[in-house]
Amino acid sequence: WEERSLNFEPVSPKRMKRLILGSVRARLLSEERTFGCADCKDWVEIKEVHELSQPPTCPNCGSEKIGMVEKEKRSVRRTLDKIKENSKKGERSKIWKEIKKTSDLISNYGKPAAVALVGKGVTPSGAEGILEKETEITDKFLDLIIDEEKKSLMRKY
Repeated sequence: WEERSLNFEPVSPKRMKRLILGSVRARLLSEERTFGCADCKDWVEIKEVHELSQPPTCPNCGSEKIGMVEKEKRSVRRTLDKIKENSKKGERSKIWKEIKKTSDLISNYGKPAAVALVGKGVTPSGAEGILEKETEITDKFLDLIIDEEKKSLMRKY
């Protein structure tokens, strides 16, 4: 304690880093998103990221082509129904495009892809860059997400 008070550091830098990584991990894993199957297009569910199985699979058809969006369940359900009916409007839908992009990442990388995608401002291409460097949910992985979130903020302002 005396040593730290001499340095005017209430918390050591190593401990601070661990606290930050722990809170980022908790924030990302507790994010809620709407998941849907890009194969059978019958399954849509709102879940927290930590509730996903590894690898994430559709409970109806067993496919690993699970897409993720930050939209209402009803909107996703409507879009998937249009796709099943071969509607042109459904094919052009932003929701469907996002489900396809995210399902590719999630089917290739599993749960870590979903964790990367829920980062604030992290795009599918940004998440792919993170996943190419680290494929497990480790401290390095969380650092990469934090960096991508910072870049996103810088682009915004």
